[in-house]
Amino acid sequence: MAARKRKEGFSKNDLLALDEIRQYEGARWVKKDDDGNWIVTSETSNPRGGTHLTTYKDSMGFPTAGFGHRIFPGEKFPEYMTPDQAEELFRKDYLDHKEGASRGPGWDQASDRQKRGLTNLAFNMGVNWHKGWTDTPNAMNAGNWGEAARLLQKSKWFDDVGGNKYMADPSKASSRGPDVINLLTPVEEEPVRVAQNFAGGGIIRDIDGRRLI
Repeated sequence: MAARKRKEGFSKNDLLALDEIRQYEGARWVKKDDDGNWIVTSETSNPRGGTHLTTYKDSMGFPTAGFGHRIFPGEKFPEYMTPDQAEELFRKDYLDHKEGASRGPGWDQASDRQKRGLTNLAFNMGVNWHKGWTDTPNAMNAGNWGEAARLLQKSKWFDDVGGNKYMADPSKASSRGPDVINLLTPVEEEPVRVAQNFAGGGIIRDIDGRRLI
């Protein structure tokens, strides 16, 4: 019943976006051992036996709850959250960032797949990520997604979220940068981009960014 209730009001594209974003967000799963002590089972979206999510400090030292929710002054969350509580918070965060992305560059020219990429960008960098940028937002507003993807791939953001490190060795970095680029790249350009990435030692993926080999 809870899972069915959480899906109300979310399109198939929203559910895909939630799954795509969740895998990159931090989490601290815990469970009780035989002595009743909380032990950490995972620091990813995969619980690996965890039953609850606990608050923690992220890599920058900011207090964080659920799936990567930074706790701002005045916000209060239980130290140990149930999966349903964490999911509810995550979906609220998603809707807030999607709404912000819808007011940002390129939304009206974007396909459903590209809207997932834009929402992912907003979730990662904030809804005002494009402030101070010029060429990339202009390309998005013009519907020139191939150029927008190429510009993002040359940015500091790309390297900060895995980027070239992931292309060189997937075991040592996040795939968030390449995956967002995949979402934004026009489908008709995908075979060319895939061939270029593979030639440079990257990974072959399908048009939805799933790894093929």
